[in-house]
Amino acid sequence: MPTPAEIRTRSGSIEGALDGGIYRFFGIPYAAPPTGHGRWRAPRRETAWAGSRPACDFGPACFQAARPGRNLRAAATGEDCLYLNVWTRTLSPDARQPVMVWLHGGGYLGGAGSEPEWDGSAFAAAGVVLVTLNYRLHVFGYLAHPAVGGNFGVLDQLAALAWVKAHAAAFGGDPDNVTLFGESAGADATRKLMGCPAADGLFHKAILQSGGYADPVKGGRGAMTTVRASAAAERLLEALGCADFDAARGLPAADVWQAADRLSGIDLAGRIATPGDLLWVPALDDDLLPQDLAPRGGRPLLMGYNDNEARYFIRPGRRYGEDALDGLLEVLCGPGATAIAGLLDRRDGEAIYASLDRLFTTTLFAEPAFEAGLERNAAGLPTFLYRFSRVSPGRRADGLLAVHTAEIPYVFATLPGDDSMADADWDLSAAMLTAWVAFARDGRPTASESPWPAFSASRPALARFDDGMRIEPFEETPLFRAVRALRRVPACPAPA
Repeated sequence: MPTPAEIRTRSGSIEGALDGGIYRFFGIPYAAPPTGHGRWRAPRRETAWAGSRPACDFGPACFQAARPGRNLRAAATGEDCLYLNVWTRTLSPDARQPVMVWLHGGGYLGGAGSEPEWDGSAFAAAGVVLVTLNYRLHVFGYLAHPAVGGNFGVLDQLAALAWVKAHAAAFGGDPDNVTLFGESAGADATRKLMGCPAADGLFHKAILQSGGYADPVKGGRGAMTTVRASAAAERLLEALGCADFDAARGLPAADVWQAADRLSGIDLAGRIATPGDLLWVPALDDDLLPQDLAPRGGRPLLMGYNDNEARYFIRPGRRYGEDALDGLLEVLCGPGATAIAGLLDRRDGEAIYASLDRLFTTTLFAEPAFEAGLERNAAGLPTFLYRFSRVSPGRRADGLLAVHTAEIPYVFATLPGDDSMADADWDLSAAMLTAWVAFARDGRPTASESPWPAFSASRPALARFDDGMRIEPFEETPLFRAVRALRRVPACPAPA
């Protein structure tokens, strides 16, 4: 039976539980609910409470569309969503364990800190204070306009990090050794916070899983601009029939979300969508988020990508023709599409699908990660690169292979306990968890007898996670080299 456990926070006492040697505190408010008048405003400090607040259940997730297969483990969704969760094996302030704060992915559209794949129990057992959190999403987090400001989801993340810094010691953590990490949109958010002056001192290392590297070489709409974001906000007011944002604050969340979601749907003319097509995302405003997003503070960085990222977005089993491949080439490679087209197999539908996977993964993940490694190496910043290639029996059967998000349950040791996994998968999970914990502890990811070298321009190497962990040179395929060559071609100005 779980044993009650109580901690005093700045706003009152919370009661979590000790179970199996791990303390768990869920649904802790780190800011006031951003509802009503608080919609599209910076987060405010949470209101103090009397007595002891229960902290054994996850808080509500941000308002979002239901998605098949996604288990938020949250009792509800809504705008009242600014809650975080903590796992730790000790509450002693003298323990000074490394702290790791996880930003969930989901394209800034969905997700929550309560999802089972990022349960923090294994990290806590390994000596880490693990924190997950919810932040505002979609139009509630990323509407931007001069009349109201913007980047509210970013402000939420900053508020959560400030809360963690203030309370880390009470959970047995070291407030001066915080690692921020995330996957996909969570990795992109982490990268943005690495360049955010307001985040200085709030975290000290970073991990980017499948996102957040240098910008892709060509194509897409580029980073969100304040001009484009403001135009979208004005279209939203028109769609809602509101004269101003105060009027829109009075509308039900569902009405606002639905109108915003209709605006974010674009005419792809049969082509495959890319992350650059997202509308409700952080905007580079030269205030909170500088245009250049240059990393600040010399934080060590661990980052990597999966071999088949694309198969999450371009699902196997669907029929894709040459027109889909040509459309993706144009978007991702611009004027260089013709030169790269000859490197892609078009013999049949299966070959075209594999080519879509290689093109999407190389241009949006592998090559930008390499470029980010070079940029950081030139600046003298410690950087460690990985490549996740493991294909479990279940992923081989469903054709997803080393798909986007596949590495997460290995990192968190939350693999399913069924025949979709083999002993090699559990061994690899143990190695990855060990490496992540080592990086959080002292800035060097070690998980085996072979040292993991920092990325170097002269000898670019990475850790390859497959049947095991090994260090090998970065693989520069003909497609990779052709995409690299596009960086020497002058870019067209990004549309506003």
